[in-house]
Amino acid sequence: MASRLHAFNRFELKYLVPVEQAAQIRDELAERMERDAHSPVGGYGVWSLYYDTPQLRFYWEKIEGLKFRRKLRIRHYGDLGGVSDVSPVCVEIKQRVNRVTQKRRITLPYGVARQLCDGRELVPHSAKERAFVEEVLELIVRLNLRPAAITGYQREALVGRDADTGLRVTLDRRVRGRDRDFHFGTERPENRFTIPPHLAVMEIKVNERTPYWITDLAARRNLNLVRVSKYVQSIEAFGLAPRSVFHIDEA
Repeated sequence: MASRLHAFNRFELKYLVPVEQAAQIRDELAERMERDAHSPVGGYGVWSLYYDTPQLRFYWEKIEGLKFRRKLRIRHYGDLGGVSDVSPVCVEIKQRVNRVTQKRRITLPYGVARQLCDGRELVPHSAKERAFVEEVLELIVRLNLRPAAITGYQREALVGRDADTGLRVTLDRRVRGRDRDFHFGTERPENRFTIPPHLAVMEIKVNERTPYWITDLAARRNLNLVRVSKYVQSIEAFGLAPRSVFHIDEA
């Protein structure tokens, strides 16, 4: 069986951007970057189901700023309409080691991903995938992980070219979510905005250094770095934990 495992390390910077500026910023970025081949005009949907302990261990590790912390999620790219057990999704461990963000994920049919994460069963995998699949299963069983929140948003993505190979910038708008009905195929789910709809989240992801012209763009537009987590924002927006200093007021 061919390996479906993917892993990468990055530094991430995040900014809150007024939606009315987002299109201008995207157009300015496009002068030096290329549109991601998987990002159509208008962007694409990104939906993530986050797992946590009954005591929200992963949430509190983020709030307390632990130098090493992890999150487990199932992620679907695209529209949720028509999602079935054969739809491809990613089972992903996102972890932070000091300032470096690391992601490891495997692409599975949705039904198989649920068998692994909800059914707590070992699923078919290749030899290269064994360590990751076993790590996911061990985390779920040892920490008694269960679904905690779903987040969703519309994403536009650009990638660097020439000297900026490895640079990736995403603009996420209409950030919303829910704390129930955790199946991606739920009909008429009760989503709500968790970040005000007049704001978008711009994420700059680099392998090593941030290009000077990116920081110059942020300075000219008076954009401020923020420590925003869509998962943390959802947990607090739905009243599952007290609002922290990182919370963005939805009003």
